[in-house]
Amino acid sequence: MSILKQVKDEVSNLEAGKLFTYSNFDIPEEKFGTLAKSLSLLCKEGILRRISKGIYYKPEYFSFGNSLPTDSEIIEIVLKKNKSKIAYITGINAYNQLGLTTQVSKKIVVAIDNNKKKTKIQNTEIKFVKARVSQNIEKLLDIPILQILDAITDIKKIPACTPTRASKIFIQILIDMSKKDKQDLVRFAKYYKPMVRALLGALLELIGEKELSLILKETINSLTTFNIGISENVLSNKSQWNIL
Repeated sequence: MSILKQVKDEVSNLEAGKLFTYSNFDIPEEKFGTLAKSLSLLCKEGILRRISKGIYYKPEYFSFGNSLPTDSEIIEIVLKKNKSKIAYITGINAYNQLGLTTQVSKKIVVAIDNNKKKTKIQNTEIKFVKARVSQNIEKLLDIPILQILDAITDIKKIPACTPTRASKIFIQILIDMSKKDKQDLVRFAKYYKPMVRALLGALLELIGEKELSLILKETINSLTTFNIGISENVLSNKSQWNIL
């Protein structure tokens, strides 16, 4: 069977709208050049659409046009292609999901564990930043925790949100979290700067998690102050954590 016929047969079984790369085909790597030509031919015939180099999808046609992969699907396949061990959405769009801002960004920021600058797929710009945590995460289970820690890091930069308002939201998030998730927050906080550990510690102490807050306090220089700008009405114990 020719590679072109094999590709056509396998493409016919692919789900419309789902992204795929060369690795989805049962073809030896040394024949990827022929595979690429076959996929290019199918794109010319309108059977496939090329998203980016080596990334394709099979459109599903409707009366009003054809379906497109979602941003999350695009990111998922890009990250898989880069063989990343750690990768998750961060920045404004993640903070929007946490309820910290109503704003969204056309640029998607992805924290990743390997070096990559940025790329553009369709009309979506994807910016890659270095993930602060480099090991021992449990993939999807830990992503919300890392997003919270990132949000605390950027507390003064979140658009349409003040540090005081963000702190109120963080308090409610922490109250709603399980004990294990709070423990994981403390465990991963060691990868973040002292300001993050101080604010997280103060927030945990405020909701009665004294033991967890003490773990964080032991990692902070008692002479260091943190100018965050949170109202004492919200963070009544901020002076004990040298938070201004």
